[in-house]
Amino acid sequence: MAQGVADSLHRRNDCRLAAQTLTTGHPAPRRLWALQTITSCPSEAGQAVSVAWQMPPADTESLNWLVAASVGSRDARIYDGVARTAQATTLPRLARLSALRVLASYAEPNVWVSFADLISQ
Repeated sequence: MAQGVADSLHRRNDCRLAAQTLTTGHPAPRRLWALQTITSCPSEAGQAVSVAWQMPPADTESLNWLVAASVGSRDARIYDGVARTAQATTLPRLARLSALRVLASYAEPNVWVSFADLISQ
């Protein structure tokens, strides 16, 4: 029983730190960890992931994790953040393509769209 309480407390603390990292950018070295962790935090994910879309990461691995965190939740806040990113012509192309990947999954939940699917060779 005590182990279950400790695990629950640890998970809750991880979710709080992941949400903090995604919404404030601090601690910055934990951003990738936060993107991976937030997927298991349903009560924190909507707000934190939405904020993360305002300043999406530049590297492909982090963008893939941001996409994964986004498609795993059907939260209107995430949808709104993703839609704004897809339309933001000032953001890098990969960030906008990542947003389109999420929007495609909202339209068809059983589809995983890759960068290769969206980038012509």
